Amino acid sequence: MDTTFNLAIVGFGPRGLYVLEQYFLKHSEKEIEELPKVLIFEKDEELAVGKAWSVHQPDANWINIADRALMSFPARPAMQLGNLTIPEFQGYTSWLQEVMGHDMSDVKDTFHRRKIMGAYLTQRCTQFIESLKDLEVIKIIQERVVGLDKNHTDFLLYTPQKKYFSNKVMLTQGHLPTEMSDENKKFKQHANRDGIYFSANCYSQEAMDIYAFAKAENSNSNSTSSAELDQKNTRTTSNSKDPSKAIGIKGLGLSMIDVVRMILEHDGGHFEKLDGSYHLKYVGGDREISIIPYSLDGLPLVPKPLGKHIDDPFSIPEADQSALFETLKHLRDQKNTEIGDLLKPLADVMAQVYLSLNTTFCDQPLDNKGCTEIIAAWLEDPDVSHDHILSKELPITEYIQTTCGMAMGDTPPSLDFAVGQMWRQLQPDLYNIFSYKTRPDLLNDFIKVDEQTKRYSYGPPVESMLQLLALEKAGILNLDYVTDPEIKLIADGFKIVSSDKSTTVHALIDAIQASPDVKETSDLLTNDLLNKNLGQQVSEKLAFHVDQDCTHIVNERRVEGLYSFSRLTKGSIYGVDAILECFNEEKIKGWLESL
Repeated sequence: MDTTFNLAIVGFGPRGLYVLEQYFLKHSEKEIEELPKVLIFEKDEELAVGKAWSVHQPDANWINIADRALMSFPARPAMQLGNLTIPEFQGYTSWLQEVMGHDMSDVKDTFHRRKIMGAYLTQRCTQFIESLKDLEVIKIIQERVVGLDKNHTDFLLYTPQKKYFSNKVMLTQGHLPTEMSDENKKFKQHANRDGIYFSANCYSQEAMDIYAFAKAENSNSNSTSSAELDQKNTRTTSNSKDPSKAIGIKGLGLSMIDVVRMILEHDGGHFEKLDGSYHLKYVGGDREISIIPYSLDGLPLVPKPLGKHIDDPFSIPEADQSALFETLKHLRDQKNTEIGDLLKPLADVMAQVYLSLNTTFCDQPLDNKGCTEIIAAWLEDPDVSHDHILSKELPITEYIQTTCGMAMGDTPPSLDFAVGQMWRQLQPDLYNIFSYKTRPDLLNDFIKVDEQTKRYSYGPPVESMLQLLALEKAGILNLDYVTDPEIKLIADGFKIVSSDKSTTVHALIDAIQASPDVKETSDLLTNDLLNKNLGQQVSEKLAFHVDQDCTHIVNERRVEGLYSFSRLTKGSIYGVDAILECFNEEKIKGWLESL
C-alpha cells in the first residue's frame, strides 16, 4: 500500500524551505510520539533556491536588495526532533560576515551577486535536509506535480510517473511558466521561419546561447549548448548574421540590466571609474555590439540611495510610523474605504518628511497641505506632473544622470524620488498590514499603486545605472528607441521604428517578467486546480484566493487541507516577490497556528 504523508510541499524554493523549517519547528515544541512525514516535490536538482537564486547563474545577475536591508533575514532556530538536536543556522547578514568575510558600511551599500544568496540558501537547506533524512521523515521527488485530487481523508498528487498520497498539501512555487503573448508568438514564428533569433525568457538556456553566440562564432565553434541554435548557426553563417551584434531587449526593468551584463560577459571589456567623478567608462571589448532596449513608457528605473547616510533622511519617524499603521489598519477594516482614503494618511506623513529635507530641487513654495495633495495624486496616477516632480519629458540619459545624482547625494531630491524611497522603507510593514485582511477590490487597487512605485522602490544600485550611462557613451547601448517603438518583422530580423528613425536587430529578447496572474499560467497543476474547483482567482489579473491560514477559498468555501504560500497568492497576500517575504513568519502564522 502506498504511504500517506502528513504534508506534501509542492515547489521547494526559498518558501518551501521556510515552510519545512517552520513545520518541524512547530512539531519540536509539541510532545508527540511520532514525527510527521513530509513529501517534497521539486523538479530541479537545486533545492531551496528556485531559478532566481541558482548558484549556477552568471555573475552578471545582481541581487536587488542591499546588504543593509537584509539584516532582518531570520536565522533558523535550533530544534529538538526526537533524539536529534538540529543546531541553529545563522541569519543571512551574519553568514555574510562569518563565511564571506563581508562587513557592512554606512557609506556604501553592497549588492551581492544573486548566486551568493543562493549559496547561503543551499547551505542552510543542506544542513536541515540531511538531518531530516537521518530521521527518515522526508522524501524528495524530483518531478513536477501535474494534477491533484481531493477525497474525504487526503489528497492525491500526480506526477508524470506516479501518484502520491498526503493528508495536507502546501503549494510554495515561485515563478511559473505563462502562456506566450500574441506578440511573442509572432516574434517566435518569425524567428523560426527566417533563421533569426528570439527568446521569450531572458534567463533561459536559449537566451544564454544567443548572448554567447558571437563568441562561439568568432572562435570558429560550430556548436552551442542548444541544438536548435546550432541548426540556426548553419543557416545564419551563410547570411553573415550574428545575433549578438545587434540585440533588441523588450523591457527597461531589472531583467534588462541583467541581460545587458550577460551579453557583455562575452565581450571581454570592463568598467573603469573616471578620475574625479562617480561616473564610469567602458573600456576594451572585442566585439562590435549594439543593444537596443525599449518599453511601452520608455521610463528608466530610479537607483536606490548609495548608502545609509543618504537613505536615512527619507525615514519616517517611528512615532509617526506607528500612528500611520494604526490609521491604515482602521481604514482597511472599514467597509466603504477606497484607495484614496488609504493614500491620504500615507501622503501626509511623507509630505512632512519631504518638506523637512529643505530640498532645493524646486524653488516653488510648497506647504504641507499642497504637498500632501500632490503626493496622493501622484501615487494614484504617476503621470501627474508638477515642478517638484522630475519631468518624464527629459531625455533618458539626462533623466538617469539626474536620478543617479540624487542617489549619490549630489543632486537635491525631487518629490517623486523622495516618496519612492519612503515607500520602499515602508513596504515590509505595508505587506503585513494588508495581507489576508483586506477587501479584495481594495487590495487590488493598493497593489496597482505599489506596482507603479516599483520603478523607485525596486530600483537597482546606482552602479547599475552608471554602467548603462557608460555603455550609452561608448556607443554600445542605443537609447534612441526606448519609448514604445513599432516592431516590424522583416527578412533581416526585427526592424525597430521610432518617429523618423529605424534600426534592425537580428535577435530580440523579452526581459519582462510575467505578473502572477493565475489565469495566464501554463502550469499544469495550476490549471488542474482551477478546473476542479480547488482554486479560484481572487481578483482579475491576480492569483489564488486564500484565507488567513493559507487555506484555498473557492466560492466562499474553504478547501480544507490545501494551502498556498506562493507567488500565486498575490491579491490575497500583498508582497510576493521579495526574498524577505519568503521568510516572513507573519505570512504563515495562521497556518502554523492551525497545525
